[in-house]
Amino acid sequence: MAPETLDAVTQPALLEMGQPTFYGELPCREALRRRGVPEADLPRWVANSCMGLMMPGEEISDMWAAVVNAPLALELATNGGAPYRGEIPPALGVPAGPPPQTFADLYAGFLAHLDALLEWALARNAARTDWIAEHWPNPFLSALTADCLERRLDRAGGGARYHIVTVEPMGLVNVADALTAVRRLVYEQQRYTLADLVAAARDDFAGREDLRQELLAQPKYGNGQAEADEQLRALAEHVVAWAAPHSSGSRYVAPSFHTLNAHIAAGAHLGGGLEGRRAGRPLAKNVGTTPGLARQGHTKLVLSATAFDQRDFDGGQALDLSLQAATLRSPGNRRKFQALLRTYFERSGLQVQVNGLTADQLHAALADPDEHRDLTVRIAGYSARFVGLSPAVQEELVERFEAGL
Repeated sequence: MAPETLDAVTQPALLEMGQPTFYGELPCREALRRRGVPEADLPRWVANSCMGLMMPGEEISDMWAAVVNAPLALELATNGGAPYRGEIPPALGVPAGPPPQTFADLYAGFLAHLDALLEWALARNAARTDWIAEHWPNPFLSALTADCLERRLDRAGGGARYHIVTVEPMGLVNVADALTAVRRLVYEQQRYTLADLVAAARDDFAGREDLRQELLAQPKYGNGQAEADEQLRALAEHVVAWAAPHSSGSRYVAPSFHTLNAHIAAGAHLGGGLEGRRAGRPLAKNVGTTPGLARQGHTKLVLSATAFDQRDFDGGQALDLSLQAATLRSPGNRRKFQALLRTYFERSGLQVQVNGLTADQLHAALADPDEHRDLTVRIAGYSARFVGLSPAVQEELVERFEAGL
């Protein structure tokens, strides 16, 4: 992007109204190339809704095809096949094995439960898609989608040139932080047993705030700390490897970190987290971190978010940043922000969303909604009036803004 164009789209006034979203043209093209899109077609790619990457007029995109709660798999692996809160149908889990004696045992158990959840979610999506193709076809959209007429098939029934099935293992960031903490405190330092940590998390750390603080003090994704970042990269690479054999013909299974606001509801169903998260609290949003856990500034957050190759997560995702838009009135600060964007995209990042408001502005809107009905925030690929959002979403936004994320 030309410097004058980048200047125009990083004006403080734009960031204060939840605009724009920044995409990395070259990493997005590479993500689609890896998906199998011919080189000559790559310049025609577009953004699908919030965060997806798509070829217009050539595909059906199922952006929420298989959504699973990744920390649930960790609960099952550490709690004898049972969640910390409530119950799950037996079909969602794998047979409980003996308690893990090593970190390798724990990690293997987690991956087995994660894979079982992914397989279950993907199978349900496939059954639903087949039902739609047979009982609820869309001849109009199919006629406008490449290859459907030639194949004489509905777009959901194998007619579309590309059928993108997005897989969302929500909360992988939380799992990476939890695994890092458990590995250090249980298996390396041997300061606690796994049973100690699980018992405290199941009780939402009642009477064990000291232990929760120790969990929080371990290396966390979002701070450029190699141990946590490498754990997330290992998880990301596993999901990519799991997805690959599930693609066939025109059907392509695309991993993603896309959460929209679903990370709030996902966290509400979970017990306390082994990374120190309180029960019911939101999970990390998109490819970002949990509010309050990224303490080293935007540069370190960018380095963590690109510690794995985002181009393999071609279902799409964003990194959410908040900053005080007024600081960009300084040409020097604007150059620094632009350099941050360029660094993110040069390191394989796909998308950045920016909010240019302050936590004080959000608090003022909560105190007097009628006077702040025009206050606009960036949610996830779209902007919304802050006072019209649900209380849970408002609370999570305030937390993130206060944390400077």
